[in-house]
Amino acid sequence: MSVVLTLGAIASRWLLPKFGARSLVTCGSLVMAGGLAWMTTISAHANYQVHVLGPTLLWAAGASIVTMPSVTIATSGIEPELAGLASGLVNTARQIGGAIGLAALTAVAAAYTHGSDAPDRVVHGYSAALAAAAGIALIVAILALLIRPETARTHEPRPELTRTQGNS
Repeated sequence: MSVVLTLGAIASRWLLPKFGARSLVTCGSLVMAGGLAWMTTISAHANYQVHVLGPTLLWAAGASIVTMPSVTIATSGIEPELAGLASGLVNTARQIGGAIGLAALTAVAAAYTHGSDAPDRVVHGYSAALAAAAGIALIVAILALLIRPETARTHEPRPELTRTQGNS
């Protein structure tokens, strides 16, 4: 998986100037949704290569392509003096969002197991959580298509951010 993530990040760097951030977020999210949807076909007696490895690698390919353009979108148009703050907020949102997302998907899985530890029930819960995650990835792809970027704004330098001779 680390090879796929690395290759996807390299590809994303090369593809970003050619196709733009929105296109990469849309396509990457669709690839992620495909991997997650494929993984919902898992059963208690699934074949690892077909039901786990293949979908995981497909998901990783999509995730690696989405990461760089997402950060680009989140930090574009930020004044240079605020770039560090914006980057920190993006990383904080990624960490908190991941934790909240994992908790929500765990709750979905637990709700579908009905407290059972029988393999078929547990796998059913995992499938439900993976289907929810695939749905979220599809929503991201749709939003990337529908949300229009703001038109370029011209803004005056804010006095509190303007450096003066006496301050460095």
